[in-house]
Amino acid sequence: MQGAIDAKIATARADASRERSIRRTCAAAAREAKSLFSGRPWNPFAALAVRCPAPPQYNGRLDVGALLRAGMELRATDPQQFAALLLFAGAGLRKSEADAARWNWIHAEQSTITVRADGNFTPKTHASEAPVFVDGGFVEALLSVRPIETADDDFILAPEVPALPPATFTRYRAAKVFDRLAAWLREHGLTGRTPLHDLRREFGSYIAQNADIFTASRQLRHSSIQVTASFYAAQRRRVAPDLGAMLASNPGQTTATVTNKGTP
Repeated sequence: MQGAIDAKIATARADASRERSIRRTCAAAAREAKSLFSGRPWNPFAALAVRCPAPPQYNGRLDVGALLRAGMELRATDPQQFAALLLFAGAGLRKSEADAARWNWIHAEQSTITVRADGNFTPKTHASEAPVFVDGGFVEALLSVRPIETADDDFILAPEVPALPPATFTRYRAAKVFDRLAAWLREHGLTGRTPLHDLRREFGSYIAQNADIFTASRQLRHSSIQVTASFYAAQRRRVAPDLGAMLASNPGQTTATVTNKGTP
């Protein structure tokens, strides 16, 4: 199996970005294979090794405000596409979560959208099943494209498509909506391989830069702060003893300099 992994990685030697992606996928598969025999006296996958470089940290590079203003055209021409844009950019949902989102996930009074498991959808981790705090304008904009006849437990996206039974491969009810939105995003500057997930990254980056890494972790519903810190630069308050003031002050008097400037 090690040979198969090495051969797969070798196919992407000329593309550093693709090689990193393949290495991360292979590393995850290796961890899962090893976990199957965890605690056993012999683990046939114990020797599997995949060197996986740390992912590049995401600091945000899009003008999300401009993107959303451009997206206002979709509210009239393609309400489903507009709703998907809001779920990704305004709530930082994963693709599977946006696909499973129902109108009863929205709580206008608390300005939250709460990810919930159901018979056809299981969140990525236990931490994923939690509320996301959103702006009141997000709720208002999303409710503006809700069809009058929909029930609270109807899907937000592609409501005419029923829930899909569990499968061994990833598939989405709202795949056509996602495809249209991805094409629109590429026309507006998101040229990466995963433009929909880039909106989630922008959501997390905005919070990390304007609040702190802990708040970003809770909003993204990561399983641990380490996961968030791997992808987003930690925003720290600059706190240091004000030695200049200490040296100039009377004995016993100390001060501290506290600013809200982020780490460069």
